[in-house]
Amino acid sequence: MSFAIQNLEGRLLGFLLMTNQGPYGECIFRLSPKKSNIFENENLDALQELQTIGKLRFIISKDVIHIRHPKISELIIIENNLLTVQEQAYQLVELNEG
Repeated sequence: MSFAIQNLEGRLLGFLLMTNQGPYGECIFRLSPKKSNIFENENLDALQELQTIGKLRFIISKDVIHIRHPKISELIIIENNLLTVQEQAYQLVELNEG
């Protein structure tokens, strides 16, 4: 599974790349390079922290994805293609593989 991460207005912010074996897996966050004023009004601190951490583990339970890592205190949740990190919401768009 791979997703584009967008703000709620549809502006591309980066990507979430996931690999899984059944309901468990690993993922990484990759932000788009900062260009001009694209990110000027975006609060990307939480996503930048996740990118810095590198690999995170997730579990899928009842169509909800829970992401955890010892370096982050808050649970990250993905539900209905909405990523919530530190009370910030981002839209996920699944990328076609193939």
